[in-house]
Amino acid sequence: MHDGQARSLTQWLVPEFWACHYAITYYLGSITRYRPHHFDSILEGSFGPLVEAFLNDQPAQFRYLTASKFARREVTRAALV
Repeated sequence: MHDGQARSLTQWLVPEFWACHYAITYYLGSITRYRPHHFDSILEGSFGPLVEAFLNDQPAQFRYLTASKFARREVTRAALV
């Protein structure tokens, strides 16, 4: 808490999110480049669903958190009506 006010979720998670996002992306990129034969075994292993969820969801999540950081406020996608 800063000055008695609650900080937004974006302010708390952005540095940690970027670090985790970079580390996971770097790892998967190195597997894809240097040991592509291991990628299928990763997807079929116990972490497969997590890796698939990361690859599906994180590009959009990263984009919104980056936009929030630059705009210095929460940025979300507009609701479809």
